[in-house]
Amino acid sequence: MLKNVISGEEDLSNLDAAGLREKGNACFKNSDFDKAIEFYEKALAKDNEKREISHLCLSNQSLCHLKKKEFTKAVEAAEKCIKIKPDYLKGYCRSSEALAKQGRIKDAAQKLMLIPESIPITDADEKTLRQLLGESAALPTTPLEIYYLLVDAGANIKRLSEYFFIGVCEHAVRVCHLTNFQAANRTSLEITRFFKNLKKCLKKH
Repeated sequence: MLKNVISGEEDLSNLDAAGLREKGNACFKNSDFDKAIEFYEKALAKDNEKREISHLCLSNQSLCHLKKKEFTKAVEAAEKCIKIKPDYLKGYCRSSEALAKQGRIKDAAQKLMLIPESIPITDADEKTLRQLLGESAALPTTPLEIYYLLVDAGANIKRLSEYFFIGVCEHAVRVCHLTNFQAANRTSLEITRFFKNLKKCLKKH
């Protein structure tokens, strides 16, 4: 204690894992990502046996690495998070985002398809997933890649909502249109009619 006072360092010996995580959160809010990672690491060390908040610390660590553009480390932290708590949605989201930033587009999309059905998905969560699949370019960009994605996803892709499913299909059709246009093949599906029929089909089921 006296040594810390003399050196000017903060005494952290009495802080538990939750307290250290809060320190990390404060550093994150101040954009001090290196210091935040250090605090999360210390929190993980104290939470090693109980594993009550380890998934939160790892998710936050992954986010710090994303902010620092350290995408490999972001994936590693997110995968550890998933391993410790497979039913924690943010672990999958962090991993998918980092994979997309690495250019591993198919892996990023497939990571989201591995989200267990037991995880409840709120409207806010779905908005996040839409963003990851859309703005972060986690969707495939060729007809063949889309085909494999839909085959791998199976029924899980419809679980998010019928509107999400329609959105993915719309993306698929638009990519096919673009490919046809680039190949000077102007004959393709009429989008409006296609989606009216698709919506009717979904309502029946």
